[in-house]
Amino acid sequence: MVDTVVEIVAHACILLCSAVLYVFLVARIFPHLLLKPKYRLSVLQDRGSRKYVFKNGRAIVYEPSIQAARYIKQYILSCNGGEKYIKCKIDERIRTIKYDVIAMDADDKEIATVRIAEPIYNTGVTKGALLPPDTSYVCVIVKEVNDHIVEPVTKLQLPMWRAGLYGLLTVVCSVIEGALWNASILKWFDMALYDFVSTGIEEFVKMLLIYACIGLVVSAVTVLFHCSKDVQIKK
Repeated sequence: MVDTVVEIVAHACILLCSAVLYVFLVARIFPHLLLKPKYRLSVLQDRGSRKYVFKNGRAIVYEPSIQAARYIKQYILSCNGGEKYIKCKIDERIRTIKYDVIAMDADDKEIATVRIAEPIYNTGVTKGALLPPDTSYVCVIVKEVNDHIVEPVTKLQLPMWRAGLYGLLTVVCSVIEGALWNASILKWFDMALYDFVSTGIEEFVKMLLIYACIGLVVSAVTVLFHCSKDVQIKK
């Protein structure tokens, strides 16, 4: 009796851990690796115009691209005490602004896209926004001004193969997780999995198809969640 209870508890712990791992992979790890849309940087033409060096750091004044320049006249990228900030000089008529800051490192690799939305308290200038510490330079894309959407020169793009690979990995994980739960439940009822398969192969295949369909639904919902209206799926 004690052995049976211990075995059931062990199986329950395994199932719980597997469920947590499944959610972690499908909701966090796989989307982080595969579902992060990026801008096409070749169309962005921000350029540095002046450099400043001060006691605790340095700063560079940038001229934004033509699209952003209608709203952001200049912006300054500064390093102060090891922390990176961006602060923008904007049109004085702007009361609220939303913009994306594409942060890149010294190897021209995109680190992150920082989304900034703020009301303007000091006319003509934004607050300083913190950027990733490895930021070497940035590009700015204005998304919304005074509650009016601004059509960007480039949209966030997600390659179709990445979305497809995410779907495949999610389906595989869903099938494995479902089979593990099924095997454990059968064992709890003193039914060996191989007996179930040998006497009901069609039922076993149907079971796998159900788990695969669940994986497809989960992957579709997740992809749609990460692909908002301003994200394009690129072939």
